[in-house]
Amino acid sequence: CSCPTIGDIVRLDCSADELAAASSETTVAHMTSLNQLTLLRHNGAAAFERTAETLQLALDGCSKLHARMQAVLAEKAKKVAVSSATIGVGSVAGEKRGHSDLAKESADAEVGKRGK
Repeated sequence: CSCPTIGDIVRLDCSADELAAASSETTVAHMTSLNQLTLLRHNGAAAFERTAETLQLALDGCSKLHARMQAVLAEKAKKVAVSSATIGVGSVAGEKRGHSDLAKESADAEVGKRGK
């Protein structure tokens, strides 16, 4: 997450035009699940208090982004699981069969027909 300072205002992940007008910028990469900061970069001149404020805003932004990404990925995984359970997957005696199993069975049945 990137936090530029434009005048007296600190912003979170602003546009390229706003970034060009910034007097300073703090960028962080944060592994939220491990609570580890993996990148801290600051460009430009800013008071210590302002830099601390931008760092905190960037870390908060990373945490919120992480939570949102986790929710979206979980929802997508749920949809994929539901769709794969309803299309192209059969069952024999309670066991799930994938596309490759079904293709092999179909090919074996074809060979059996030719042999007769």
